[in-house]
Amino acid sequence: MPFSTACSTPLANFEAGLNYKDVADPAVMVSFPLKDDADGAALVAWTTTPWTLPSNLALCVHPDFTYVKVRNPATGAVFIVAESRLEALPGAVPKGKKGAAAANNNSNGGGGGGGGGKKKGKGSSGNVAAAAAAPADGGAAPAAGEAAAGGEKPAAAEAAGGDKKGAGAGGGGFEVIAKLQGSELVGLRYEPLFPYFADLAASGAFKVVSDGYVTDDSGTGVVHQAPAFGEDDYRVCLAHGVIEKGEGLPCPVDLSGRFTEEVPDFAGKHVKEADKAIIAAIKERGRLVDVGSLVHSYPFCWRSDTPLIYRAVPSWFVAVSGINV
Repeated sequence: MPFSTACSTPLANFEAGLNYKDVADPAVMVSFPLKDDADGAALVAWTTTPWTLPSNLALCVHPDFTYVKVRNPATGAVFIVAESRLEALPGAVPKGKKGAAAANNNSNGGGGGGGGGKKKGKGSSGNVAAAAAAPADGGAAPAAGEAAAGGEKPAAAEAAGGDKKGAGAGGGGFEVIAKLQGSELVGLRYEPLFPYFADLAASGAFKVVSDGYVTDDSGTGVVHQAPAFGEDDYRVCLAHGVIEKGEGLPCPVDLSGRFTEEVPDFAGKHVKEADKAIIAAIKERGRLVDVGSLVHSYPFCWRSDTPLIYRAVPSWFVAVSGINV
């Protein structure tokens, strides 16, 4: 639900839509190395809510999108993104060809919501940017993986897997190794970004899942899933057996919006203030592909005028229709 960390309370959807502001949020691309991949490939996800990444439990692709496995000839790094979003990967497409690639994707019907960003933001998924575009369920829908971020493109500030100035070696772009349908990626396992919930791999976490909510007008076509912080994330992870209904959902954020001891590296920090530290930790792990910023419309609490987050809240529902008075 939309959640005010200043008031420590969930909000109704209509309340979450009362106070929007344009804000600049960090936009990051993060690599998730696949286990047992012959080419050592990593899926790349994009989000504007880095604070949800410690709670990542899955990656979501669109079953009908075409994905490409590409190699950076300068570094040897191999990445997988949606073919229609290849130009978003720093250095993957020569500058002179980016416009043509975009036109070709549009002519082939490409485009929808943000494929790496829900979240989310993160759209309707990493993150709170879900509400930024068009609230999917009558109000703000911040989320973790950011499936639709209004098509805005993050400003590249740093590239770990590619040369942000040119494209690969000699500016020729990345080498396409293979093309795959999203459905072919489903079920693949990947290395967790952080160790906090690594034990959940035994019960179905840290795998690739698919859903039609993933779009390709922004991001990478790969949406990171943090089910405690996104409505679509929760729905998709539940459908694919990553989580189960009831207790036990990883939610390392307290009612004040601060990380709990479940994530000791960031414990005590408010989620919005922890973004920089989380990005630094991702970079230290060698998993940061790109970082920039994105200006978008974001929901604020109408009472406290502070940013909202999207958070799972334990709830009880009574079927009153079955009660005879």
